[in-house]
Amino acid sequence: MRCYAPIIKEGGTLQGKVVLQLDVNRTGGVRSVKKLPATTIEDAGLVSCVMATIKGWSFPKNTAVLEVPLQIRQVIK
Repeated sequence: MRCYAPIIKEGGTLQGKVVLQLDVNRTGGVRSVKKLPATTIEDAGLVSCVMATIKGWSFPKNTAVLEVPLQIRQVIK
């Protein structure tokens, strides 16, 4: 909601999805976030905000290297 609040405040609306690829290191930190072509929302500010928020996430520490496909979909109507 933090990323969408400025758009609402300006009276705007969006509909679509944000699809991202995350690279999480062994200590649980998000090393990188990449926007994928399946993203349908064109508002660069919103997408950047979502990516920056996710970059601050942390996951449990992992002692093994895992490769898991992950698709995050944020639908905004």
